[in-house]
Amino acid sequence: MNLLSSLLFLSNFSGCSGRLDGDAVPGETDSGVVAVEPWCAAPAEAVTYVDRAEAWGLVDTTDGEPRRKEAGAVAALDLDGDGLDELIVAHRGQGLVLHMRDGEDGPWSTQVLLEARDLAGIALGDVDGDGDLDLWTGGYAEQMWLLRNEGPGEAEVLWRFEDVSEDAGLLALDTRPQKMDASFGDFDGDDDLDLYIVHAAGPGATQEWALDKLLRNDGAGGFEDVSSWLSAEQRQGVSWSPAWADFDDDGDLDLFVANADQASAGPSLLLENAGPSGGESWSFVDRSDDCGCTNNFNPMGVSPGDYDNDGDLDLFLTNTGSDQLLRNEGGLIFTDVSRVAGAMLLESERHMTFGSVWVDFDNDGWLDVFDTSGPLSDFPDEALDAQADRLLHNQGGTFVDIAPELGLDARGVGRGVTRAMFNDDGFPELVVVNLDGPSHVWQPSCTSARALVVSLRQDGGNTRGVGARVTLGFADGGVAVQEISAKAGWGGAMEPRAWFGLADRRVESVTVRWPDGEVQEVQVNPGVDGRIELVR
Repeated sequence: MNLLSSLLFLSNFSGCSGRLDGDAVPGETDSGVVAVEPWCAAPAEAVTYVDRAEAWGLVDTTDGEPRRKEAGAVAALDLDGDGLDELIVAHRGQGLVLHMRDGEDGPWSTQVLLEARDLAGIALGDVDGDGDLDLWTGGYAEQMWLLRNEGPGEAEVLWRFEDVSEDAGLLALDTRPQKMDASFGDFDGDDDLDLYIVHAAGPGATQEWALDKLLRNDGAGGFEDVSSWLSAEQRQGVSWSPAWADFDDDGDLDLFVANADQASAGPSLLLENAGPSGGESWSFVDRSDDCGCTNNFNPMGVSPGDYDNDGDLDLFLTNTGSDQLLRNEGGLIFTDVSRVAGAMLLESERHMTFGSVWVDFDNDGWLDVFDTSGPLSDFPDEALDAQADRLLHNQGGTFVDIAPELGLDARGVGRGVTRAMFNDDGFPELVVVNLDGPSHVWQPSCTSARALVVSLRQDGGNTRGVGARVTLGFADGGVAVQEISAKAGWGGAMEPRAWFGLADRRVESVTVRWPDGEVQEVQVNPGVDGRIELVR
């Protein structure tokens, strides 16, 4: 199949020609190209931020609840297919609250999708292969939920989600109410999304209800519990955050699980995907002892991303006392570069960070990281509740926290974080959910720095190509690599996209290695930027 014929140019951010090849002219819709006027008509000198939470009607997360526990997940996703995101906030008391935009600058309309308290995790994925994103959530509740996306509602119902938790097999799992998170990924390469669920059980717990769960998609929107393919040791620990990613670049997804309380409960886990092991079973090799990546002290969340632009996925972990940055050396070997990278050390040894997301906030071609801060405690503590959020600006491999100069160093009980596209200016919004205090929607100004945002669509189960690797080839001979993921970090989920800052570099090709191994390349006009969708 000629992928170029299926390439749809949706919009251009900064006023480039919008041309994908020499024959395509902006405005000629029959050529598969649609160009729009640039949103950023008057670029700013530098990126600045404004908090739009109150003006847009973000649900008030001030709830008077004294506990500073694990809750406050958040997800940004494109429900209506217009390329821009809606927002779902796990309010500690109300449940899952959907926010849909009423125009670009108007307030959001809201709807409670699920009435459940203390939800600690959200995962997004097209479970049934119908082209839209479904939603998993769980936490301190008697069950977990799978909500199937049923499309637009009527009257006061903004959007319809059906609870299919029982039919999907989730209610049959042996679990207990506890902090949970999960991540979707196609580990077996059969073109549908599987699910890994973490439970954060206490140290040494070996009962089945306490162990993490590996669920295989049955191809019909349900799941088979195949946790027995992993040993108890491979599913054990105070596990807070899972991440599927192809860390060894061999074409299949490996699994990293951030485990907290390591002094008493053991290290994090890195499981190498080793492929089929006979019959329908699958093999994972535990690389936790030799990867150099699992001694993390007390991590809350994990975010994979290529911070040094060398083509492989590194690891950023939120933590206590100091965040951690692990550089991928290849062959599933990592080096802890936290001390030399700069800005990882936190304000005090009691400072804790939770949600995080890789984001090139200034589109200079280097991934930065935004993370939020907040304590764990049973009662308010004025000092601990005043820990600052952070934006670690990548200076070409080292980092500086510039949140104070941009006004992003808000202080509160921070939890979930996500990246969002609420307008077409090429600069991502940042959303932070706080416990018992105002949450934030940080909208940036735009500059002349360009971006290319790549979305994927395909037939079959994994319609958004989660797990695909996207490589940009530049006119100067360099490359940039990102993996399509719907997971931001602890408690955060996002629309699956590869979001590349371009600065002034010119893209010549876009190459996709799809999750089933097929590799396709598109040659593009070097002036291309904006949002593009690749369909096969």
